[in-house]
Amino acid sequence: MRVLLFTDTLGDLNGVSRFIGDMAEAARMHHDTLHVITSTAKRCPEAENIHNFEPRVRLRMPFYKELDLAFPPSRKIEAFVDAFKPEVVHISTPGPVGILG
Repeated sequence: MRVLLFTDTLGDLNGVSRFIGDMAEAARMHHDTLHVITSTAKRCPEAENIHNFEPRVRLRMPFYKELDLAFPPSRKIEAFVDAFKPEVVHISTPGPVGILG
């Protein structure tokens, strides 16, 4: 099954980002087809199934300095999705990347 997961939080240091990174690593180890889409200027795990698209615009969240509001390059991500042809799409976060998903 070809699964595509959209998240805004992969570059952050929290339980959600850690869990998604661990899932991506486990999928690679077991040869499952799980790919993760994100868009952040923060450092993300480097793996062939994690795709970090450089944000078109990045803003600091008011009152939450550790969190960025990153607007992804929608056409590039849509082209990736079209080529990947996922059977399942999972949206992990309600930010701009999740909305695009």
